[in-house]
Amino acid sequence: MQIISSLNTQFFRYLMVGGMAFFIHLLVAFIYLYFVEYSLYLSNLVGFLIAFVFSYASQTKYVFQSKIRFNRLVKYFIVQVIMINTGALIIDNISIYNFYVNTIFILIFITPASFFVHKFWTFTQN
Repeated sequence: MQIISSLNTQFFRYLMVGGMAFFIHLLVAFIYLYFVEYSLYLSNLVGFLIAFVFSYASQTKYVFQSKIRFNRLVKYFIVQVIMINTGALIIDNISIYNFYVNTIFILIFITPASFFVHKFWTFTQN
């Protein structure tokens, strides 16, 4: 019973940090667009990078209570890239033509999948 409770707490923290990273990405991208340069590519690249650093540091320290290490950073990045590409492939291959429903469907699939990959691969003791 303790394991399930611990897993639920970790997953809730994972969702919370992910939500915060989403809003950081959005805020940085909007600020960049408005104050620096009107470039969707650059604004989202800067937003992604800042949100990625926040997300990795927060997931490492707060969610999985591990030490920040370069090999974990690389694993974390690999998982994030695989998950975003998996999401894109799924969206391209499902026949729901509503972008909002597609996005919700992807989040329902990718969020727990990435959590478990991070839990059992990225943040394993090494």
